Amino acid sequence: MTESRPVRPPLSPSSPDGPADSIPITVLFFSFAADRMGAHRIERTVPPATTVASLFREYADQLGAGADRFLFSVNEVWAPATRELGPGDVVAIIPPVAGG
Repeated sequence: MTESRPVRPPLSPSSPDGPADSIPITVLFFSFAADRMGAHRIERTVPPATTVASLFREYADQLGAGADRFLFSVNEVWAPATRELGPGDVVAIIPPVAGG
């Protein structure tokens, strides 16, 4: 089982959540995505108006596939890659599923 880990240290020494111009989010990874990221859950901050697609681009090289192959949810509701994130959002990055 993988553990939660922070992606970055706080960006501002005065605030544990980062600078005032950033928003806290949680990113969840499932299946092989969690294995490749070395974590199932990451707490981090992003700039306001960050989209799911721009967030995904930060992880795409490590995940080994383009966003067109993944599904996303924000706060447990399916979300398009164009969805802008808000404070406290929980983003799930769900890899393609294959089976028989």
